[in-house]
Amino acid sequence: MLKYAYALYDVQEMELHIFAANADVLAKDAVSAFLSQTVIPQHWASEEDAQEMLAQISATSGPVQLQDILEAWDFKLAMILV
Repeated sequence: MLKYAYALYDVQEMELHIFAANADVLAKDAVSAFLSQTVIPQHWASEEDAQEMLAQISATSGPVQLQDILEAWDFKLAMILV
């Protein structure tokens, strides 16, 4: 089964997160799930900001738009199909 490997860099925390998801999972869903389970509980004090970011991610319609939204929230995203 094909998978996407994701590298998500948190600019503010200077942390690189690497994770994978099945290729049939939309990138926005994989990133949202990872952020919700890993990054937000550790580093986000404002629940409102976290929900706003997740809502913006959910509204994206493709990888380029997803990367743009993440950059606005100080994250960098790279993906490769493996």
